[in-house]
Amino acid sequence: MKKKIMIVVGTLTTGGMERVNTVLANKLGETNEVFLYTIRGDKDSFYPLTVPLLKNNKTENSSRRLNILRLSGLLRLKFINQWIYKKEAAKVIKIIEKETPDTIIFNAENVLCLPFVKKAFPEINYISWLHNNANTYLTRVFKGIKSDFIKSLAQSNKVVSLTDEDKDIFKIFNEDTIAIPNPLTIDNHEISTLDTKIISWTGRIAHPMKGIDYLAEIASRLPDDWRISVAGSGNDKLFDKYINKYRSRDKIIRQVP
Repeated sequence: MKKKIMIVVGTLTTGGMERVNTVLANKLGETNEVFLYTIRGDKDSFYPLTVPLLKNNKTENSSRRLNILRLSGLLRLKFINQWIYKKEAAKVIKIIEKETPDTIIFNAENVLCLPFVKKAFPEINYISWLHNNANTYLTRVFKGIKSDFIKSLAQSNKVVSLTDEDKDIFKIFNEDTIAIPNPLTIDNHEISTLDTKIISWTGRIAHPMKGIDYLAEIASRLPDDWRISVAGSGNDKLFDKYINKYRSRDKIIRQVP
């Protein structure tokens, strides 16, 4: 029996989480009625999409307001965050009233909308899909509103983590937690001869999400004739700090975007 599935995301611009959501939506759409809703974005999907996309048409002012709150430091206050997610939940509720989905998948930060939405529609199946590691969510992303995050997990019908390690942590708050790794989206069947002793690393230069501290440390332990080619943009100053800490500068080839 076909399900009607609503996937709630922030935006569908470039990014790993955005890519995963489009792949997930396209696959689920083969056997179900699926649509995405960008709660903070009014632009088309950067990635190929074979299912409908509903967009928040009042995003410009919303994004500007969020940036002002972030720059002023007010975004760290619990009641400000609760106000934001309550307003965003109201947008989701309007879409539900019109589209009547059976299942809703909330992604990352949007899981904080879940308790507000569930109060209005308790019969819907709610899934919280988390794309970062558990400790990052608990100690950084939701540091000031951790109790709200835990409440959202506890009220989910199912929680999806990225790894088994994260699954074990999230199971403390919701026993019905499973691990689903990110899909492989690169169609490449070539096998390296390893004649060139260079390891390619591509990603956002960020910590702790992308583990650039581990990258710098691993580089320092490579055999003398091996190097790591690093491509991506982000916090270069912090990356340099880790490179200096582990004395791995001669092991890293920096590809400037």
